[in-house]
Amino acid sequence: MRLLKLGLLFLLLHCSTLAAQNLTVPDELKQISLSDNQALITMLQQPAFMNWQQNAAQTILSQDSKKLSAADKLKLKLLASTQKADVCALAALTKVSATAMPFIYQLYTLAACPLFNDKADGIQRAFSQLVSPLTDREFIAISDFAGYDLGMGKSYLLMLFNQAKDAAEVSNQQALYFLSTLQDFYLYQSLLPNADKMLKQQFSQRFNINNSLLIDTQGGTVSATLVRNKNWQTPMPTAMQMTIYSDDINDLRDAAMAVTYGYVGLVVNSRGKRLSPNPITPYEFDGQDAAKVIDWVSQQPWSDGQVGMHGGSYLGFSQWATTKFMPKALKTIVPYVPNNPAQGLPYENNVYITANYQWPFFVTNSKNLDYSVYAAPGLWRSLMDKWYTSGKAFSQIDTLDNHPNPWFQQWLQHPSYDAYWQNMQPHQEDFEKINIPVLSLNGYYDDGNFSAQYYYFEHLKYRPDAQHYWLIGPYDHRFSMQNPLAGYHIDEVANINRHDLTFAWFDYVMKAAPIPALLKDKVTYQLMGSNSWQYTSSLHALNQQTLRYYLSTQPDLSIEHDGKFYKLLTSAATPEHLRQTVDLADRSTSNNTEAYPWPIIREKLEDKSGLFFVTDPFSQDMQIVGSFSGELQVRINKHDLDYALTFYELMADGQLFHLSFTIGRASFAKDASNRQLLTPEKLESIPFSQTRMTGKKLSKGSRVLVVVNVNKNSGAQVNMGTGKDVSQETARDGGVPLNIDWLTSSFIDMPIKIFEQQK
Repeated sequence: MRLLKLGLLFLLLHCSTLAAQNLTVPDELKQISLSDNQALITMLQQPAFMNWQQNAAQTILSQDSKKLSAADKLKLKLLASTQKADVCALAALTKVSATAMPFIYQLYTLAACPLFNDKADGIQRAFSQLVSPLTDREFIAISDFAGYDLGMGKSYLLMLFNQAKDAAEVSNQQALYFLSTLQDFYLYQSLLPNADKMLKQQFSQRFNINNSLLIDTQGGTVSATLVRNKNWQTPMPTAMQMTIYSDDINDLRDAAMAVTYGYVGLVVNSRGKRLSPNPITPYEFDGQDAAKVIDWVSQQPWSDGQVGMHGGSYLGFSQWATTKFMPKALKTIVPYVPNNPAQGLPYENNVYITANYQWPFFVTNSKNLDYSVYAAPGLWRSLMDKWYTSGKAFSQIDTLDNHPNPWFQQWLQHPSYDAYWQNMQPHQEDFEKINIPVLSLNGYYDDGNFSAQYYYFEHLKYRPDAQHYWLIGPYDHRFSMQNPLAGYHIDEVANINRHDLTFAWFDYVMKAAPIPALLKDKVTYQLMGSNSWQYTSSLHALNQQTLRYYLSTQPDLSIEHDGKFYKLLTSAATPEHLRQTVDLADRSTSNNTEAYPWPIIREKLEDKSGLFFVTDPFSQDMQIVGSFSGELQVRINKHDLDYALTFYELMADGQLFHLSFTIGRASFAKDASNRQLLTPEKLESIPFSQTRMTGKKLSKGSRVLVVVNVNKNSGAQVNMGTGKDVSQETARDGGVPLNIDWLTSSFIDMPIKIFEQQK
C-alpha cells in the first residue's frame, strides 16, 4: 500500500514537461464501459488497447525523447516492445540499485532473458543473483517493493482510464503519467506472486528469525516477530515497535533494520492481530500490552535489559501509551508523527474528521490488513459526499452503504477528551513519571503535528526537567520520505534519514555514544527557505516570540483579488465586526474546502467562502517559527460553531505558501473534556492554540494571510449549532442560517521575528 501511494505521487510530481502534442483515444476504447477492476483487466488484454499503449509509448518516445527521464524511457520502451528478447535487452539499461523501484525493474527485465525465462524458477534465480551482492541494509531497502497492492493498482488505473476516455484527446503529459502507472502495474503483477517467498527465504538466510512468538501480557496474548544477528554471542539492547499494521514482510523489514544498526529487532502486533487469539481492539490495550512485553524482553538471555521503542503514526501513539506504565527496561522512545486519536485523528479539537473513515475496516477486518478497503479511494470520498448532500446525521454514514462501522460508532460516543481516551495514554500526572529521554520527530505538514505537540507540552508541564528533544521539518505523515512534498521542493539540508537518526539516538541513550550531531539543542527545526537547521531550548521559547495582530474592518485595496481582503492591525481598532452568514442546512455549497496543504504552493484560492485578513508587507526578511494562537471574539445566533483558520505566506509575486491550518469546536475551546455551549447573541471568546507548527523564512515584501471561516464540508461533522450531540444533528436542525459576527477585538498571535541565519 505505501509503495503504491508514494509511487503514484512521485510520478505525478516528477513527470517531465513534455511537448504539447495530443494523443487520440480510439473510439473503440472510448466505447468501453469500465465499472470494476475485472472489467479493467479484461480491457488491458484486448488487442485494441495493447495496440494503443504500444503506439502511444512509441509516439512519446519519438516526440519527447530528450525530455524524458531514464526511468520514463525504460518504461515506455517496455510498453513499446513486442518481443521478450527486446525486454531482455533492456536489462542492461537498468543498473542494480539499493532502492526498490530501480531494483525491481532490473529484476523484471533480467527475469525475461532466456537464461532465466526458460525455467519455472526464473524470477527466483534472477532475484537471487541480484540480491547476493547487496548488504543487509540494502536488501532491506529493496524489499519494500512487496508493499504494493494490486487491488489498489487496478483501482488507480480504472480511475485514470475513465478520465482519459471521457476526453477528446489525451496530452503527452497525461499519457506518460497513465503509461508509467500502467507499466508499474504490469511489473508488480508479474513479480508479486513470488515476492513473499523470495523475500522470506532471503531474510532467513541473512538473519536469525522467530516470527511465531506468542507473548502472554496478563490479559491477552500478542504476536511478535524477533530478528537477531546470527553471529551475536552476547546480550544486546532491543529496538521494539508496537503496531496494529501487522504484515509479515513489513514486520520482518522493520525488525531486521534494527539488527543492521546493532540491536535486537522486535515487532509486536496489537492484541488480536496476526497470531493473537484475542479480538482486535485498536488503541485500548497497546500501552499495557507493550509494557508487559518489555518486562518479558528484559528476562530473555539475548537481552541486555535495555529496550528502546520507535516508529511513526499509530506506532508513535503506542509508544506514548506504553509510557503510561513505565516498565523498568524501557530506556527511551522515538515517536515520529505520532497519532493521538483524541487530538489528531479521528478527532481534531473535538471535531470528528472523515479523512480516514475506512481505517477501522483496514485494521480490524482480518488478522493482517484488509487492503481491499483501501483499493477504491473514490468509494470512500463518494460516501462522504453522499452523506453530506443527504443532510442526514453524521452517525448514519455507515447506513448509507449498508456497511456497519462499529468502531466509528464507538468513537462517536466520546466527543470530549473523557476517561475512554485518558485511560489509553498518559494523562496529567502520568507524564510526571516519564523520566526517560525522548526524541520526537515531526513534520510541519503531518496532519496531526499538534498531536505530537500535545505530548510534548504535557510532558514538560508535569516534568519540567524532562530530557525531551524535538525535531521538525518540511515533512508529512511519512516523515522524510517525500521530495518534492505536495509540489514544494524541500531544502537540501532537510533530506535526512530517519533510521540513521533514530539509531544514533539509541546509541546515545543505550550505548553511551555522543548525542546525534544534528541535535545541537532541545529543539531542532528546519527553517524552510533558508536551507538551514536552527535551534532553541524549547517550543515554549519559540511560541513566546510573537507579534499580535487584530482583525479589522479596513479593506486592503493594495491586493487585486475578486474577493475582499481586510487588514490585520498591530493594535485593536474601534470595536466593530464583520458579519458572515452560513446556511448550514444548504448542502449544495461548502465552506473551508482549501485548508488542506495540497498543493503547498498555489497561485490563488478558489474558495471565497471565508474572510481574508492580511498583514502589511514585511520591510525585511522575517521568519515564522512555532504555532499560531489567539482568541476569536464572536457573537452568534446559535449555541455552537466549528471554526476554521488557515495561514499562508502571501509572497511578493502573489503566490500563496501554505503555513498551517486548524479547525475546532467552539464549545470545547476552553476545555477539551467539558463542553461549554455558547449563549446566542452574547459576546463569546474562543481561545485557540492547537494549531500545526510551522517554520518558514518570509522574504521581504511577503505578508501573512489568514483565512477565517466556518467549517462546513464533507471532510468532517457539520455542527448545526443546536447544542445537541453534533453526530446526531441533521440538516433539518439548521433552522435559520448561522450569523456570526467576527469582532475586531479578535486577535492572532503569530510566532514572527526578524530573520537570523544561524550557523
